[in-house]
Amino acid sequence: MIKPVHFYLIKQKWHTICSTNFMPYKQTRKLIKKLRTIKGISQKEMAERLFMDERSYRRIENDEKKSLDPVLLIRICEALGLDKSFLLNEIIKRS
Repeated sequence: MIKPVHFYLIKQKWHTICSTNFMPYKQTRKLIKKLRTIKGISQKEMAERLFMDERSYRRIENDEKKSLDPVLLIRICEALGLDKSFLLNEIIKRS
């Protein structure tokens, strides 16, 4: 469960986090790719788990998608078998 304080922090920083030049944002994309490869999941399989096409998922990992919204981060956590707040917590720690 995501703690209310985390939502507050995300709300306060989200305008900065959505910028593709924001370092934790880029690191989060790298972390997603690293976790996916460690778990032995292909980009195609990950895209299927997220109910999107492979090209759209590839754009997320390759920093071609302009922003990552919290709902997508939660869905990625679920697809990787992680706690729902894992990636959100990583963004907060790195910001």
